[in-house]
Amino acid sequence: MKVNNYDDLEYIYKFDDKKEKEKVVDSRNNDLDKTAFLRLLTTQLANQDPLNPIEDREFIAQLAQFSTLEQMQNLNKNVEALGEEVLDSMEKLNLNQIQANIHILKEVINIRKAMESYLGIEPEPVDKAELKGKIEMVERLKGENYTKETWEFLEKALINAKAVVEDENATNTEIEKAYKELIIAIDGLEEVESEEDN
Repeated sequence: MKVNNYDDLEYIYKFDDKKEKEKVVDSRNNDLDKTAFLRLLTTQLANQDPLNPIEDREFIAQLAQFSTLEQMQNLNKNVEALGEEVLDSMEKLNLNQIQANIHILKEVINIRKAMESYLGIEPEPVDKAELKGKIEMVERLKGENYTKETWEFLEKALINAKAVVEDENATNTEIEKAYKELIIAIDGLEEVESEEDN
């Protein structure tokens, strides 16, 4: 799709190029600052008044200030990088927790089915509260973590389940059917293989 005579991909590539150029300019500026400071200091020492030379304390103080500033800049970069790593780790932990919850839910469903068939017990009817709980759980999932086909199947079941919950005249049969369809869709979710798994 074109917006303001730019293709989406063309715009993204230009934006990425701009970011790369800014990084290069940024690193050059830091290098120039060091070089400029040292040149200024050497020029200052070379052109000082021989009758009134710069004291060692002033020279050392200027070097110390520059070193402190440089260390603070490096520390700031390290803290930013650490912050990004922490956020990335938290996102991965949340994803792992959601996937673990789905796995547990699938196992509980399988155990329940096995016990019901073994004992010959009819399952208790599902009410809207249970259906709402499953809907809320599904809404926390992210589509990019699952294959397109299984995610679309889940979305259809989710839309149907929401419609049943919102319908004040929904029968127990409709609630039960929507619940089972949602469970089947959850059970059928297939995770996309991440680059880390390869």
